[in-house]
Amino acid sequence: MLFGLLSCGPNTQQSQISREVIFDGYRWGIHAFELTILDEGENTTYTIRNKDLAKNQWGEEIIATASELEDNPDFEFIGSIKNFPAQISGLSKIDWTGLNSIGVEGMASIYINHKEMNENVGNKSISANYWGAKEASRPMDLIIGDDNTLIAAIDVSIDHVMVRRGYENFTTIGKWQDQTLSQPQYGFKALDLTMMPTKAGPKLATRVYLPEGNIEGPYPTIFIRTPYGISTLFNNFQHYAIRGFAVVLQSAQGTAYWDPDSRSEGNWNDMVQEPSDGSDALDWITSQPWSNGSICMQGGSYVGYTQWSATMANNPALKCLVPEVSMGTAFSDQPYMGGTFVEGSAYYVFWMLDKKILPGRKWTDILRHRPIIDMDVYATGEDLPVWNNFFK
Repeated sequence: MLFGLLSCGPNTQQSQISREVIFDGYRWGIHAFELTILDEGENTTYTIRNKDLAKNQWGEEIIATASELEDNPDFEFIGSIKNFPAQISGLSKIDWTGLNSIGVEGMASIYINHKEMNENVGNKSISANYWGAKEASRPMDLIIGDDNTLIAAIDVSIDHVMVRRGYENFTTIGKWQDQTLSQPQYGFKALDLTMMPTKAGPKLATRVYLPEGNIEGPYPTIFIRTPYGISTLFNNFQHYAIRGFAVVLQSAQGTAYWDPDSRSEGNWNDMVQEPSDGSDALDWITSQPWSNGSICMQGGSYVGYTQWSATMANNPALKCLVPEVSMGTAFSDQPYMGGTFVEGSAYYVFWMLDKKILPGRKWTDILRHRPIIDMDVYATGEDLPVWNNFFK
C-alpha cells in the first residue's frame, strides 16, 4: 500500500477515503512531467502527463496500475531517476526513522542520512532528511520526511528532480522559482543550419534556436563553440531558450566527423584557430536581427578553452563565461604542461582525427616512441599536420 507515501507514515491506519498525491518532474527547473497517484485502498492508479517543451504544451494523460509501471516507457523520466515511478511503492514502505544508513532492496544502493532539512509547507514546519546514495556515479538521492513521507528523488548530476507538489523548497526547484530569475514560459524553434563565414575563409556550421510564444526579440544569447558535434547538443541547452534566450551552437573548424549534418569547413588544428574563429562568431551573432548584443558562453573542457580564446577579441558583447573543467593555456595545461609536452595528447589527437592505430601497435609502446614528433607515423602510419604543429 502507498499510505506511507500519501499520508503521514506506514504505521497509521488507512481510512476508506481516496487519497491523491502529485509528483512534478523538473529538468533544470523546468516543469516537464506530472505524475498523479490515486490510492483507493485496493486499487492504486498512476496518471502521467508529459510536456512538449518545444510547443510549451502538455500532452494527454496516460493511466496505469502499479503492475504496469515496470519497464513502461510512458512512465520513465531521465537519468538516475528514470524508473522513479515504478520505485515509489517500494520506497514508501520503508521505515527510515532513526537510521543513519540503509540498503534499499532492488536498487543496489546504500543510502546515507546526509543532513537534516526544515521548510514551511502550507504554513506548517516540515522536517526531513536528505539521503545520498553511497559511492554511486549517477545516484538517485532522496528526501524523506520525518514521518516517512517520500518528498523527492533527485539526479544531482544533471539537476533533474521529481518532487511532491508543495514541497519544492526542499529541492533546487524552490531556487529556480525565484521570480528574480528568468522563468520558463516559452517554447522554442530551430532556424535552418547556417554556414557562418570567417575572415580566414572556411565556413562554420552554426545552429540557432529561438524562444517561441508570447515573446518578441531581440534576445540575449547563450553561445557554445565545440569540436564534438552540435546536431543533438541543443538537448543540453534548451532550458535557456525556454527562459527567453537565443541559443547558438557552432562546430569548430574542421569538425565534427561523427556529425556530418553539422560539419564545418576547413581542417581542425588543435587550439590554433579558436581565437580568430571565436572573434568572427561574436561579430556575426551581434549582427543578427534576433540578437540584443549580449552574449554568454558556456561549456566544459575544450569548450571551456573556446570561451577563453574568444575573450582575446575584447568584444564588448561577450558579457560572461561559464567554463567547466576547462583547459588552461597551451603551455600550462595541454598540450604542454609546465612547458613539457604531454605525450598522452596522442590519445586525444588521434581520436579527434579518427585515425586508427596500426595492427600490432600497443599504447604502451606508442607513448614510449621517440622522437615524439614521429609518434603519429609510428602509431597510425600517417604523417599528421596537426601533430607536427605541436613541435614547430
